[in-house]
Amino acid sequence: MADLKYYIFFFTLFIIAPATGVVGGYYKKLSNFIFGLSIFFTCRLSESINFVSHEFYRGTSRGFEITLVDCLCISLFIISIFRNKFKDIVFFPPGSTLMVMYFIFSMMSIINAANITYSLFELFKMIRMYFVYWVFYNYINSLDDIKVFFKSMSIVICYIFISVLWDKYIGGRYQARGPFPHQNSLVMYMQIFAGISFAHFFNSRKFAFKWGWLSAISTMLIIMTLSRGGLLCYAISISIIYFLSIINNFSKQKVILTLYMLMALFGIGLKSIGTLYERFTTAPKESAHTRVYLAKSAVNMANDKFFGIGLNNFGVKVNKPFLYSKDSPRYEEKGFKEGLVETSYLMIAAETGWLNLLVFLILLSSFYYRNIRMLIKYRKNNYYPLLLGVFGGLTAIYVESSLEWVLKQTTNSYQLILVFSILSVLYTKKILDEPVVNTKEAI
Repeated sequence: MADLKYYIFFFTLFIIAPATGVVGGYYKKLSNFIFGLSIFFTCRLSESINFVSHEFYRGTSRGFEITLVDCLCISLFIISIFRNKFKDIVFFPPGSTLMVMYFIFSMMSIINAANITYSLFELFKMIRMYFVYWVFYNYINSLDDIKVFFKSMSIVICYIFISVLWDKYIGGRYQARGPFPHQNSLVMYMQIFAGISFAHFFNSRKFAFKWGWLSAISTMLIIMTLSRGGLLCYAISISIIYFLSIINNFSKQKVILTLYMLMALFGIGLKSIGTLYERFTTAPKESAHTRVYLAKSAVNMANDKFFGIGLNNFGVKVNKPFLYSKDSPRYEEKGFKEGLVETSYLMIAAETGWLNLLVFLILLSSFYYRNIRMLIKYRKNNYYPLLLGVFGGLTAIYVESSLEWVLKQTTNSYQLILVFSILSVLYTKKILDEPVVNTKEAI
């Protein structure tokens, strides 16, 4: 049965994906469907294949993984070539230089790796992520493609909601996670889509009801994860979106929507306050102490080696016989074994060095900068809610990444790459300058 799985995978990768790409190059509806599927499968990795799998290793990558998103992007790559005939292909999309620098410094860290194979797992994932970014950037060329994104996003939200309901009420899971590997992965993934939904709900003239339901579902999903950091970051995101919406265009409709929101929050609060209070007040002190000691271990690693201790090697070197965790009171205990540091930023510094962390932060900031520039330029545009929702969502993800390392998980990396590609397209291809957007309700 396992062999059949690999046969199906290779047939899909080398036959179906290229053939579908060739056909999709001639039929717009098929290419839209493939694009929509690639967005959908960013939240679901059950169909992925892991080569040289090390499932029990506690690291950010556990094998040479290939997913359906990668297969679908092969089709989109061919479609982009057919559609653009090479003349409009951008071989180095915005951000490529920083991404390459980040990759090179990560690769340099291998000289200090205890297990080179683990590093190669993560390097392979980086290459895949850049390929996906390149494909999305070159595929998205019009507002019609953005509308496909909106439809796919709506389907994804509904699918995740059904999965979480099943997980919580049929599976009996206390902290629901749906199709994701962990509840923190779910809450970080939902930050972007929840932000976009809320921004449209609060700013859309004709479709407030539709976006209101999506916003409510997204909010319930985040609450059901019972993630303390995720809830805090979501509150920050929603507050930013709310106040910028009011500042940009104050209206009677927004006053009414504010009253509805307050009533809805009151109702949700009555239903969930007990569980949330218990979650915030009964968290074990040992968990907080472990976070502190893991952070100290990460700093010790980053200070010890200029290029870090080796990409995807934190799970190895945080334990004996290495001395980076010697400050932990449990270090001398028999069977001592630590996990991963609970922040993406210290993880990067520990594994690849402080300099590479700086490159990564500049990379994140570059997309944030583009987002802000467009928020100012297109504040009267019908696609302003998209830009505003992304801004709030990115803020939440950037803050939450100081509390969790899940941004490095495949699902969350895919979504971030998708958002980065959309921001780059809107910023460089200027498709929001089309006059029709200002004269007709676009979404």
